[in-house]
Amino acid sequence: MRIVVLILGVTIAAFGFYACSETPSHVPATDLRAAMQERMTDIKRIKAALEAGKPLVEHPLTSFAGLPHSEFVDGVEEYQDALAGFDQLYAGLFTAADPQAHFKIIVTSCESCHMQICPGPLRGIRNLNQNALNQLTNGTGNVPSEVTTPPNPN
Repeated sequence: MRIVVLILGVTIAAFGFYACSETPSHVPATDLRAAMQERMTDIKRIKAALEAGKPLVEHPLTSFAGLPHSEFVDGVEEYQDALAGFDQLYAGLFTAADPQAHFKIIVTSCESCHMQICPGPLRGIRNLNQNALNQLTNGTGNVPSEVTTPPNPN
């Protein structure tokens, strides 16, 4: 009986070790929007590692170039070279002499692209602000005076 328990225990331990050591496989994003969300999750992970002084670990990511765009973004066909260049810039983070400086360049590139080339996400953000304004003004566009008039200090 002890042998059976010992064999069972070793089998369970081996299975547990195998299951814990297995890394999840990467499922590529199917469109640009999903790839952007995937990249945002990764860049937040990288930022946390940089802030904690931990080494950066590269994870597999979907390349931006060649992906279909979402319904919220105008066509991106003419920007394929820029998207491929960003993929290379991002990959360079893991071999950069100064990862903190390289990280800042990546974030600045994201901002620049979304301000100049692909404002889709900015349009969505502005729409959120417009929707909030419509709710505040009951669709009139006129902000009630109680919202814009500062309180009387007396």
